[in-house]
Amino acid sequence: MTGPHKAKVSRPQGWISPALVVDGRIEGVWEDGTVTPFGPSSRTVRSALAKGFPGIDVAD
Repeated sequence: MTGPHKAKVSRPQGWISPALVVDGRIEGVWEDGTVTPFGPSSRTVRSALAKGFPGIDVAD
């Protein structure tokens, strides 16, 4: 992964953060029960998260 969000995914010491992957692209990260998208998420993505992971929060 390259770009401004690389440090949020590829962490120090080789840790890789849990990622939100949409259509093969990393579009956000998971942390402490919250998904933080790197940009606006479509209604379809938000709906899929709510259906697949009840109780998960999606940051704006």
